Amino acid sequence: MASPRQVPFAPFGVVGSVITHTILQQEPIWVPAAPKRLAWIIGGSMAAVVTALAVQNKHHLAIYVICSGCLGAMYLEACCGFCLGCWMYGLGTQFKIFSPKVSTWDDMPSSLKGPGGV
Repeated sequence: MASPRQVPFAPFGVVGSVITHTILQQEPIWVPAAPKRLAWIIGGSMAAVVTALAVQNKHHLAIYVICSGCLGAMYLEACCGFCLGCWMYGLGTQFKIFSPKVSTWDDMPSSLKGPGGV
């Protein structure tokens, strides 16, 4: 069994929980989903634009700029632990563009945490 807080319906979440808890002997660090969801939307939009331009066989400078930006954002997340989409979400909450629904795991209602509120 991985961790009591594993995500049962997300296969990569289960695998990640098993790796961090069992193999690395660390507790996973859980973060709210809303900032990550914004990062996923931004990344998916960038991929869709690049795909649309590539399918049309248009070799614009935009393809290289968007791909470089996406690779830069992925590098920041993977190597530095800095999520650019999460940072943008934080700016959006400061300027009242997004509502700060849940800021930490402890603020989340126990009914959403899983069995036993863990």
